[in-house]
Amino acid sequence: VIWGIAIGVAALAGLFAARAVLGSTRFTLARTLGAFVAAFAAYEALLYAFALVDGGLETFSADIVAKLALSDALWLAALLALRAVLTLAAPRWFAQAPAARAA
Repeated sequence: VIWGIAIGVAALAGLFAARAVLGSTRFTLARTLGAFVAAFAAYEALLYAFALVDGGLETFSADIVAKLALSDALWLAALLALRAVLTLAAPRWFAQAPAARAA
């Protein structure tokens, strides 16, 4: 149960880190990649800190963390590709709304 709470807290920290990088501005690939790195770092750092207290540091070897990062990066690439396809196929539903501008 305690690890479930730790994972939930780490996931929320990753979400907040990503939102801090993305802000509320327009979608760009650079911001998306920055948000990915920030979220991954926040998530792993909090889980590592919890493992220092509760045990389980062996799961944070460089090899394991690198494999997780690669897996997450591949999922991000797949989801970005899906977004691009959906934006082209159904722009009315998936295209980014134009930004509001002051007159």
